[in-house]
Amino acid sequence: MYKTIMVNLDAFQDCTRQLDIAAHFAERFHAHVIGISACRALQSVYEAGALSGDVIDLDIAEVKQRIRIAEEQFRVAFARRTLSIEWRSQASMGSPSRFVLQQATCADLLITGLDKAGFLLNRNRSGHATDLIMHAGRPVLVVPEHAHSLQANNILIAWKDSREARRAVTDALPFLQMANRVVIACITENDVDEAAAASVADVAAWLLTHNVTAKSVVEPVHEGIAKQIQTIAANEYADLIVAGAYGHSRFQEWTLGGVTRHLLRDAESCSLMSH
Repeated sequence: MYKTIMVNLDAFQDCTRQLDIAAHFAERFHAHVIGISACRALQSVYEAGALSGDVIDLDIAEVKQRIRIAEEQFRVAFARRTLSIEWRSQASMGSPSRFVLQQATCADLLITGLDKAGFLLNRNRSGHATDLIMHAGRPVLVVPEHAHSLQANNILIAWKDSREARRAVTDALPFLQMANRVVIACITENDVDEAAAASVADVAAWLLTHNVTAKSVVEPVHEGIAKQIQTIAANEYADLIVAGAYGHSRFQEWTLGGVTRHLLRDAESCSLMSH
């Protein structure tokens, strides 16, 4: 069960979706909610000396004001809910991702958003989803720009027999146990892959010991693994995809493509990722 949910707010974009989703699941899990926002001043984004002192001062003032607005948005979102909340923020020259990661120690689940391009607005200014997924040591619920809500009644597990996928399924148990329908999807390189089928069967059996009944889908790749996962998710009406993040190296993922890259850039569903 998630007893503490941390929602990461980018001070430079609308975070209504993340707040709505965080509030919804905080009520379902009776969880404490931590709102967090971190932003780096321009001085550390550009080379030293490239900006005048006046410009830097104005920028720092704007950053602090935006964080205050984000805090107000957070508090308004929870004002009428009987939930325990707190706020943490940082406006500094330091890494925004590092600050969020340090705070994530006290959270069971981290919720973050993506912009239209599939990245947080600016890696240098407000952090980056990849950094959170790779280093938080916590499951990260990624909310794409066009995902306006999340019920998690129908969940798709994008399965590959890897450490990351096993971690993701374990981390997602609170969601899986509340879902109406769970599907385990495995895309194989061969038409007949007995090892993959056996692995999926083991996952289904393990889930059953945790009171989760899951349907299995094992099919050979024919249009690209990431695209097929999304197709199955659409066919099964899944609004949440559970996946291990970066089973390959990050370099391979970004140069050759991969499921993680697709979920961070093109997916239409929210994703719960673990590394």
